[in-house]
Amino acid sequence: MSMENNNRQQTTVPLTTLETNKVPESSKNKHFYVKFQNIPKSLKDMEFLTFKWKGKYNINYFVDGADSSAPVLLVHGFGASIGHWRKNIPFFLEAGYQVYAVDLIGFGASEKPQLEEYSLDIWKELLLDFCNVMQPKKKWLLCGNSIGALLCLMVAHDSPQLVDSLILLNCAGGLTSFRESELSFPGSLLYRLVRLLLFNSITGPLFFRRFRTRENILKLLYQVYIDKNAVDDYLLEILHLPSLDKGAEHVFLKTLGGSPGPTPEELLPNINCPILMLWGEDDPWTPYQKGFHPGIKFPQYNKNLELIPLPKTGHCPHDEAPEQVHSIVLSWLHKYTKN
Repeated sequence: MSMENNNRQQTTVPLTTLETNKVPESSKNKHFYVKFQNIPKSLKDMEFLTFKWKGKYNINYFVDGADSSAPVLLVHGFGASIGHWRKNIPFFLEAGYQVYAVDLIGFGASEKPQLEEYSLDIWKELLLDFCNVMQPKKKWLLCGNSIGALLCLMVAHDSPQLVDSLILLNCAGGLTSFRESELSFPGSLLYRLVRLLLFNSITGPLFFRRFRTRENILKLLYQVYIDKNAVDDYLLEILHLPSLDKGAEHVFLKTLGGSPGPTPEELLPNINCPILMLWGEDDPWTPYQKGFHPGIKFPQYNKNLELIPLPKTGHCPHDEAPEQVHSIVLSWLHKYTKN
């Protein structure tokens, strides 16, 4: 996977006009999934492709399944990748959907260029462009986790003609867990100080290198997975290996030091498609009943939203409790398609 020069002055690239084309080039042999000893068959047999965004950025994706009326696009959360949908891709295929999944620019096996910013707006534009190129005449079923769910909301808000329905799993309230404007005055000062200390050019790289160790990633997973048995070597590696790529440090620091983006509360009132929102009740990162953007309050912002809490489940219910999620999704899809 080609990477751009690490010299920021020479390689900082603003994202403005979109120019893309589909490149049917398999990247499976160079994809990081092939490094694993025990790859789930559903991923091992996939052919990963490269989507050229703006004519130069290599975006890793895959597609499988027969053509369907509403293709499915799976959108991962921060630091994750296509592999986080390992347990869900077979479900959607068996349900008769054509399934796409994409590694957002900066994550997974996608390129990690020295962009001047990494933000929700950039990833939203990538998803819009991807949908318009892959299936321009279809309306999509978008399914996302965490910031991936928030990105799905942003796509539906900005381009409703592209979206058939939404399945949102523990939707993030922003790119960071809170905004400076949501804090008290002392909290705001502390927040600014932390950002200054952690995300500068000197201490930022040191912080990232300590953060990305397998041991630290495992600790984070144990925080957000209630069922510790769902945390396996495969999950650990799909999060750890991409963090070793050239450019990963830049992506991390630019993302966490940037804008939090819009809130779900701002987006939901203007979305008219059906929405299924599933929420692991014991998620410490995007809490169900407390915090700045609790999931339990979201139905008041949209009459088409059906919210179902999942007890004893954390931040990634699709991976931690896939059978429960699939049962609910299948029932909802049957009800929705009948209506």
